[in-house]
Amino acid sequence: MMLLEPLYIVLLSVYAHGITLLKCPLPLSTLGPRSLALFQRLFSPFPHPTAADQIAYQAHGTVLDLGPGLGLHLSAFRGPVEQGRITRIYGFEPNTSGHVDLRENVKKEGLEGVYEIVGLGVEDAAEFFQGKAAKEQDVQEGFVDTVICIHVLCSVSKPEEMIKQLWELLKAGGQMLVWEHVSCQKRSKGRLGQGTRSSMSLVSHLIL
Repeated sequence: MMLLEPLYIVLLSVYAHGITLLKCPLPLSTLGPRSLALFQRLFSPFPHPTAADQIAYQAHGTVLDLGPGLGLHLSAFRGPVEQGRITRIYGFEPNTSGHVDLRENVKKEGLEGVYEIVGLGVEDAAEFFQGKAAKEQDVQEGFVDTVICIHVLCSVSKPEEMIKQLWELLKAGGQMLVWEHVSCQKRSKGRLGQGTRSSMSLVSHLIL
């Protein structure tokens, strides 16, 4: 039973890739992002409420939401926004194939005017914020109060580099909230089960 969940993820990834290829095979350069967006839509009925409740809800001030995908955790921002704890959110999602769904979820959660979708990766974040700071004549050191990273670091080749880039974006006293897969330390079939689950978010990237 414990292997059924990762097997389901693999099959869903293969299905998303095949459907995208059949419907619109070209251009090949965008096949991966389009397939990933379809995979996320198919998997969207299974959000991760714990991550949303315990991580996103703790955000405050100006927030950088890294890799929001289709925005499955956006509901957790609604409370802090209504309470005035969050003033602005920048969702850095380089896969523009999912922006339509992300925009719909922003509207659904009442975050319009607060949540700005940015079609860039973290490597371009510093330049983006420097441009905004120059326009607003904001000379303070750092750009954001909170960085949120939910199931993103597990799918990048150099997580240490990304963490360093994100850390440099924080204002003094800022916080980085990270939710990632962990490995069970017990020598049991539980470790095997959790080990396979820890690879789930990587499956679509490896296949696509």
